[in-house]
Amino acid sequence: MKATFSFRTILLLTLVGVAISSLTLQRVLTSSVYRDSLDELSVALTQQTVQRVADRLDELVATATDHEQLYERLAPDGQLTSAQFPEIFQQLWATVEPHRQLSYLGVGIAETGEYAMLRQPAGEPLTVRMYVRDPQSGPEIRDYRPTVRGLVLFARSPWTNSGDPRTTYDLKLRPFYLQAAKHKHGTWTDSYEFWAGTDAGATPGVTFATPIYDDAGQLTLVWDIDLELQTLSEFLQRVQRQVPGRLLIAEHRADNTWKLIAEPTTTADGEVTQEAKTVSQAFIARLPANFAEAEAFCEAASTFQFEGADWQATCATLKGPNRPEWLIAQLTPGDAVPQPTPLSDLWFAATFLAAGLFASLTAWWVSRIIAAPLQTLEQQARALASGERTAIALVGGPDEIAKLSQTLNHMAQTLQQRQ
Repeated sequence: MKATFSFRTILLLTLVGVAISSLTLQRVLTSSVYRDSLDELSVALTQQTVQRVADRLDELVATATDHEQLYERLAPDGQLTSAQFPEIFQQLWATVEPHRQLSYLGVGIAETGEYAMLRQPAGEPLTVRMYVRDPQSGPEIRDYRPTVRGLVLFARSPWTNSGDPRTTYDLKLRPFYLQAAKHKHGTWTDSYEFWAGTDAGATPGVTFATPIYDDAGQLTLVWDIDLELQTLSEFLQRVQRQVPGRLLIAEHRADNTWKLIAEPTTTADGEVTQEAKTVSQAFIARLPANFAEAEAFCEAASTFQFEGADWQATCATLKGPNRPEWLIAQLTPGDAVPQPTPLSDLWFAATFLAAGLFASLTAWWVSRIIAAPLQTLEQQARALASGERTAIALVGGPDEIAKLSQTLNHMAQTLQQRQ
């Protein structure tokens, strides 16, 4: 026997099916849009973080390069003697003290090798050290503390060539001096080990060196202002607490290679974990050897794989004149990209149930309009066939049902006339 279904059942199933299909389509479309929006938001937030680091570095770099304007005022003829060191550094210390990342500011005399510098290594107070050749006491190291009333001498020691870092210093062997001697303008060095001058070990850093020449073209002075890389890593550490992934700073060196110079410390003793170093090195290995190509590479976010996992990389370079060739990057693991929240699934379930209920009520209401007149018409037709009725009363409802009742009534009257 062929299965049959009531009109109400068919209507109900049809409306529920339409509702489910609509919701499913909506879910697919909204999920796709939501995913695209999350990806765009993730990239935008990462770019904002990278730009924040770049802006901070631009500020430090500008502070360093702007000191060039002071050098001509402090030594207008390009000539300087060690006797002038105290007066000059009394003026300079206020320009460096607010910028803790600027670890050193110094000047060396090319002819004598004498040198003086402001020092504020990470975690230490600001002091001034001078290497002078005194006619009476001989080569001597003098340490001062800056005060509002002037430099106060607090330590003296012999300046020797013994190799002891506490007493030995040769200006003409320092990387910043050697690089400045090759140029006629200020230049940034590649990172190198800063001479400590204390019991502490040397620390890596970079220098903006400015050579000064006399009218005869002879090098007379070399000014240097330095950034300790440890302070950059500490800054990245503070930023890193607010974003997922790994921040890093890489430098493009004179030999067209890339070197990691700063990234957040990840252990209690301040060391970077081997895993973090490996991820950073995997990204750096992908950078073009040419710096201009690296700048173009950073115009859009990119992805790479590390040990089978997907990573997203967003990077930027420093802009403007007299900038070092540095690249700032944020490496974000794929599983750190924002995911749809459980609330969205709960919302979908609630909407699905509400749509099903609405479809059921709609089907019940529509069936009352359509199915009820049909039932009345069917009952009258049965009564007409059994002889209980001689005519069919007109039935209300949709036009089609009203017309059907008229047709059946006309048919009944025609049959009676024939009989």
